[in-house]
Amino acid sequence: DLSGGTDKDGKPRVSNLRPGGLAARSDQLNVGDYIKSVNGINLTKLRHDEIISLLKNVGERVVLEVEYELPPAVPESSAGIIPKTIEVSLYKEGNSFGFVLRGGAHEDW
Repeated sequence: DLSGGTDKDGKPRVSNLRPGGLAARSDQLNVGDYIKSVNGINLTKLRHDEIISLLKNVGERVVLEVEYELPPAVPESSAGIIPKTIEVSLYKEGNSFGFVLRGGAHEDW
């Protein structure tokens, strides 16, 4: 359950969680989260198709390094958004981890 597309900033991010799927039930992954690495492999320079291939071939378990944005503690604060990184471990259910990923590095023109 992975789909294509490239975000403007090129960072791979979760664009959808399958209702009732493993990722949704884990409560650790949310739409809009950025995936920084898969099983320790940094995704910064990988194209979307390379990331999809990596996810399809990781086996039964995947460890994702996930970055998400925390709103400022004080809404009027000019501190902006604070990135927070967590590690998420998921086991494959059927043939899917239950999330859709968009983005990846832009190919050289």
